[in-house]
Amino acid sequence: LSNNVDLIFLLIAGFAFAFIIIICSYYFSKRNVVLRQLTKVKSTSLVSVRHNQKVKVFGKVKAGTDVLTAPLSKRKCVYYYVEVNQKNGNNGSRTIFKEERIKNFMIEANGAFAVIKPQSNLKTVTSYVVQDISHSTGFLNDASPRLRHFIRTRDIGATTLFGFNKNLEYKESSIEIGERIAVLATAKWKKLNTPIEGYNYSSILELEGTQDDKLIITDDPVAFKDKL
Repeated sequence: LSNNVDLIFLLIAGFAFAFIIIICSYYFSKRNVVLRQLTKVKSTSLVSVRHNQKVKVFGKVKAGTDVLTAPLSKRKCVYYYVEVNQKNGNNGSRTIFKEERIKNFMIEANGAFAVIKPQSNLKTVTSYVVQDISHSTGFLNDASPRLRHFIRTRDIGATTLFGFNKNLEYKESSIEIGERIAVLATAKWKKLNTPIEGYNYSSILELEGTQDDKLIITDDPVAFKDKL
């Protein structure tokens, strides 16, 4: 009887521990962290933003002076994240490669503009961007020419010692030109030293973050539910 009680206790403890792990993984996922942060601040019109105000704004991405090309899809963008995962025989996987880049860019909302300024420094940014590109390679599943170029230029070991394809999954997410995004940041009104084409004002709104107070960016449709 004592052994049975101990076994039941261990089973209950095991299920409870697994349940806690699942709940914590969900609660602290990057997506949910970003969405929770966004719900703490009411959305603001760009024309009413004050200096040093913590603001949440919605707008369409406008290209800055420099844009990125997403490596898997070749889309023009201001941010991308690529991840390569290797599958194992137990239905699990491990990440063997990551690449993430961002550029300064502008957003436009109802005719008003703001500069999103991560300073190309990902340490000041927390982002959740919907992953919408996926490719895989494996036995009898060769990489496309574009994917082979990516594998070669990133020096990813995509084959075994015997030349067989590894079971790899390639994922990409990006913020494209013209895409709608939500941003949570600190507002800074800055005087323009150099004119911006198509922008006729002497000062411009910059939205930025720091390592302690991150700039938050997402294109998740859930973020737009409280849009003005």
